Amino acid sequence: MVKISCRSESGQVTSIDVSDSVFDRAYNESLVHQLVTAYLANARSATRAQKGRSEVAGSTRKQWRQKGTGRARTGAASNPLWSGGGKIFPNKPTENEKAYYRSLNKVVKNEYKGAFNFRVGGEVKFNIIMARLGFAYYGKPYKDKDFKANQLLLSGGLGYRNKGFFIDLTYVHRVSKDVSFPYRLEDRLNTYASLNQKTGNIVATVGVKF
Repeated sequence: MVKISCRSESGQVTSIDVSDSVFDRAYNESLVHQLVTAYLANARSATRAQKGRSEVAGSTRKQWRQKGTGRARTGAASNPLWSGGGKIFPNKPTENEKAYYRSLNKVVKNEYKGAFNFRVGGEVKFNIIMARLGFAYYGKPYKDKDFKANQLLLSGGLGYRNKGFFIDLTYVHRVSKDVSFPYRLEDRLNTYASLNQKTGNIVATVGVKF
């Protein structure tokens, strides 16, 4: 058995035994990708809905008189045989899919909250040379007060414009805090990792207008 450490809501750290067949394995990126893709597909499955004949918008007036026109008799434009009409067997979400979608929304509402985001920037132009500064702050989206998560972005750059030719050079410094759950158990307290990251990116753009 593999022992892992779990942190409770009160901050107490305990050890639990987990199965070797599940947790003592090499990381399989393709398998994780398949699981995430399937999870996201299941989350979207209850949002599909095609319209039947009774749900198509439009007049219910008969398109032309029953006899005397030489054409086949027809009814309203919502007839499934007409272009733009309703589907004969519309694809609708099942009750199980609706229940899953409602429960998923409930989980999201319980775990997340509205976050405060702020962005500001400015540019000063000196003839053909420009200088730019930018700042962005993204607040914590989690309701749990123990989760520390936010993101701070600072950027500065220079630009050059002359006769259709332009070049821009920008440096972006990113400081972020977040939490990561490697797995979740329904019957035990879940452990998580605190992530503190500092990264820097240099972005260059060169182009010609013609």
